[in-house]
Amino acid sequence: MRREMYERILTFGEYFSHMIESVKKRFGQYMGMLGISVGLIFGWSMIFGLLVVLIVGLSLPGIFQDPTMAYGMTNQQMAAFVMKFLPMLFLVYVFALAGVLYISNVSVAMCYLITDSYVADTKRPFGEMLKYAFRRALPMLGTEFLYFLLMGGIWMVFSTVVALLFGVMFIANATQLQTFDDASVLLGMWQIWVALVLWIAMLVFTIYLMIRYSFSILGRAKYKFSAYQSMKYSRILTRGKVAKIFGNLLLIALLTGLPIVLITLGTGHVLDASAITGLALLTMLLSIFLSLFTSTFQSVLFINFDAVRGSSVISMLDKPVHNLKDSSFYDDAGVQAPFAPNSGGGAVTQAAPVATTAAFAGEQEKTEHVVAPDEQMKKDNMVQEAELTVKEDILHQTEVKTDSDLEE
Repeated sequence: MRREMYERILTFGEYFSHMIESVKKRFGQYMGMLGISVGLIFGWSMIFGLLVVLIVGLSLPGIFQDPTMAYGMTNQQMAAFVMKFLPMLFLVYVFALAGVLYISNVSVAMCYLITDSYVADTKRPFGEMLKYAFRRALPMLGTEFLYFLLMGGIWMVFSTVVALLFGVMFIANATQLQTFDDASVLLGMWQIWVALVLWIAMLVFTIYLMIRYSFSILGRAKYKFSAYQSMKYSRILTRGKVAKIFGNLLLIALLTGLPIVLITLGTGHVLDASAITGLALLTMLLSIFLSLFTSTFQSVLFINFDAVRGSSVISMLDKPVHNLKDSSFYDDAGVQAPFAPNSGGGAVTQAAPVATTAAFAGEQEKTEHVVAPDEQMKKDNMVQEAELTVKEDILHQTEVKTDSDLEE
């Protein structure tokens, strides 16, 4: 067990080191995860393509026998076809997007489980982790849906405000806008600058929200949360650490994106079509491989925050929370890992070994002593040996007394 993961919030260097070690020690499982993810995406893309072809064929009979018939359609016929075709295509697109997100959640859950097995220093069957990932992918999709609703609602309100602002600007400056021939005139309008400031503020606020809810998906993978609980859990878990999390994620994004940038810049002069196709394929494969490190880094980050702060955060929730991950997997000895009971309103029925924090006061977490599984096992063995010795002494004394009574 990596004890430091359970004792304090780590530095970027420590996260990076654990990421590299995890990939090295679980490389085969990570590659299996990537292979399954690519295969699922490919299969789902084929299904999506067949659905589109089926819809086009049903909406426009005879199109496959005579593909040129579309060129002979009038504007009215084309408009009628589009109105008939678009609603069905939209539904298929939503269905396809949900499938892609589901597959992505399977990959995220698998990456988390593999990384967690490295942190816990235990071996888990690949098939068992895959089945668990498939079970949790749908609840994770619910959390994503709520997250998209939140972000979409915020952006809709913001877009409405900006649109009203530009409407006021055009009404107030209608005469100038009709006669101006210099774009610099726009820079003299205060509404332009207000809109610019609003866009920058909205961008910063969006990044802030993304960081606050960045652990909600992984939280849903581990615990039996509702969508709302998982987002609340992430919001409290990241409290006071937004800048640190943002800095860590930005650094790992820059490091993993650097090889792609270097390849793009180094091959920008290539004009041969076959070479460009080969480079595009190489870049795509490299991007998929590097995404493995990014996902592993995020898993390490979540495991550390969850281990140090998770128990206290869950105690702030309204309802009891079941730890699905710890109740589903066992260590090498065939027994479940030790669980730390949680106090408060949201008691955890199965909890990973964690150190609790008191309201996250200050920048340093106040951690309790964490007993590793091997240490706990040694202590249990010592207690059992002591009890056995006492029993043997009592038995020996009883035998001696019995012999004395017989002699008398």
